[in-house]
Amino acid sequence: MVVGEIKGVSGTIRQVDGIIAAIATAVEEQSAATGEIARNITQAAGGIGHVKDNLGESAGLASRISEEIADVNQAAGDINRSSSGVQASAGDLAGLSEGLGGLVVRFKL
Repeated sequence: MVVGEIKGVSGTIRQVDGIIAAIATAVEEQSAATGEIARNITQAAGGIGHVKDNLGESAGLASRISEEIADVNQAAGDINRSSSGVQASAGDLAGLSEGLGGLVVRFKL
């Protein structure tokens, strides 16, 4: 009877050892998986940082382009005003030319 009980206890101990070994293996696998997840998260965070940097650079470029467009618009307005002045001066010169033409005709008579 004692021998049978000892065999029963020994069998139970072997079963517990098997369960403990299975749990240890599962814990190791979970640890490895968790490490891989942590590495992936670190890589993703780095990628997000690069995207953030690129967006900042793009925003800066867009701002500079906007400023340059405003400068071009101002220059176009200045050119338009100057053209109007040149056109007015050309009209004045045309009037003077007519006046001079009339004076030349008088001198020829």
